[in-house]
Formats: sequence, C-alpha cells, structure tokens
Amino acid sequence: SEEVKNDISNFFENARGTECAWNKAEVIPVNVRRNIKLAEAPSYGKTVFEYEPECNGSKDYQLIADFLRKGPQPKQPPAVQPYQPAAIHPQTIPIRQIPQTQNQPQPIPIQQIPQSIQPQSQPAQIQQFQQPPQTTGI
Repeated sequence: SEEVKNDISNFFENARGTECAWNKAEVIPVNVRRNIKLAEAPSYGKTVFEYEPECNGSKDYQLIADFLRKGPQPKQPPAVQPYQPAAIHPQTIPIRQIPQTQNQPQPIPIQQIPQSIQPQSQPAQIQQFQQPPQTTGI
C-alpha cells in the first residue's frame, strides 16, 4: 500500500548519512499490482513469465527487472503537449434559415409597455447611511 511505501521511504531517508547498512537503500519505484496469476504460477512449477506472460504481475515484475538492470534513472517530467484547439471549418457547419411565419411573436413597441414596468428615466436617490449613536455599557 502507499502508506507502507511512504513509511519505508521515510525510514531510508532518515538513515542517509548514518553508519546503517541501509543508508544508501532506495525503494524501487514500481508497484506490483495484486494478481491471482502470481499465486497460481508456483503451483504449476513455473515462473509468472512462463505461466502468464501478459498478466499485470508479469508486467510489473518486468518493470522491476528493467529498473534493477538499468539502475536508477533521473526523473523526467512528463512531456507536455501544447494546446491545440480543434479545427473548425465553417463550410462544414450547416446553416439553417428559419422562415418567418405569422405565428411568431413580434417585439412590443416601448410605448405599449405598461407604465409600471417601464424603466425609470432618473436613477433612484441614494440615502446616506448614518451610524447609530454609541451607547455606554450598562
């Protein structure tokens, strides 16, 4: 689990610069996923690579072998792809004309809008806020 991995990493970090036998130890940066094929392979007298070479367990152990063969590699940030917006081709977007019909609502001239909902010609006056008088504690 991630918690165990972090505990071991912290333990190794604390051992750096000491006389401990594990002062240069590192945690292999590969997680071996749970996989039933890892448990089944020995019962057939085979390695997981022979028993089920394409299972997650085989792939994870192969990553560990590659890591041990090559040694620690400097961490490189993942390559960032520049943003490219999707191309829009106006000629491919169909434009549909909406025919005018007799049933479509027509805009109402402002003279016919009831007085109660017409916009005010002058802005409302702002009343000045006054602080309440301060009282002394009782």
